[in-house]
Amino acid sequence: MLRWKKISKDEAVNTNWGYDLLVFGAGELDDMYILPYRLIVRDVISNNIITAINSCYTIEEIQKELKRIDFKGNVHVFKTFTVKFELENRGKTDANDIEVKVMFKHDKIEWQEAFKSNAKIDLSAEQISTVLFEFDFPLEIKLPNEMFYKILIDYKNIHDKMSKKEINAKWSSNDNYWSYSNK
Repeated sequence: MLRWKKISKDEAVNTNWGYDLLVFGAGELDDMYILPYRLIVRDVISNNIITAINSCYTIEEIQKELKRIDFKGNVHVFKTFTVKFELENRGKTDANDIEVKVMFKHDKIEWQEAFKSNAKIDLSAEQISTVLFEFDFPLEIKLPNEMFYKILIDYKNIHDKMSKKEINAKWSSNDNYWSYSNK
């Protein structure tokens, strides 16, 4: 998960967030925390994201931004997370015409598509490509303990034959830990 904001322990404890805060330790710094999301708002009627507001992390900031842009409707507030996967060609030869699809599920939903590449890519040996995509979660709902991902990769190998690879991963929202999965 991308890190949206780094805050001190004092800021985490003393800020009126307006909701249950989700933070993770910043690793080597004991009194620093990471917010792995930012808040977004969607118009209740159209369900469109209101993009005219600046990044927000508290309900008060959202209210100020909505007032600044003179928004008069009702909104739903979401935490938006950005997932980042790096695909590395660890082989000795090129991988060509790579297509990537990422499927996502957790205990309340079945597999659904989270990302699909819109262009084929080529990776030389030891070259890296990055896949980024977002998912939103309603502010008032607790994140599931585990979220599962299937990274499906189709590519042309050195013999000009299509190959498939599936990598299964899991993210634990309790401790911001990534691991391989058998699901």
